[in-house]
Amino acid sequence: MPDSDVAPQLASGRFNVPAFEGVHGSILFVGPQDTWRVEIDDQDVTLSEGDGAADCVLSCKERGDLLRLVRGEQNLVTALLQGRITVEGDAMLAVQVAGSMPTLAAPEDRAQGGH
Repeated sequence: MPDSDVAPQLASGRFNVPAFEGVHGSILFVGPQDTWRVEIDDQDVTLSEGDGAADCVLSCKERGDLLRLVRGEQNLVTALLQGRITVEGDAMLAVQVAGSMPTLAAPEDRAQGGH
């Protein structure tokens, strides 16, 4: 996957994700050239480029893995077992969030509920 493919397919924004009801925390998705931050406060989710302290850090060795993981095209557990990503911190938070990641990459699902 060319380097220029990541940024145009992900955009910072706020989301309402009903699947995250009761979930609170922050996750960094770290790739070789990109870092995306997901802040979760119940169903309110903010996706942005950037780094900083987080409850969980998912690191990918290849840039394409970062995009596939955030878009939900790569299963988190499979990627872990294949050594494609590593998890530091709250792994249970990563597991809770992983199945709903496609919602964050789909423009039609943005800002539900007026966020």
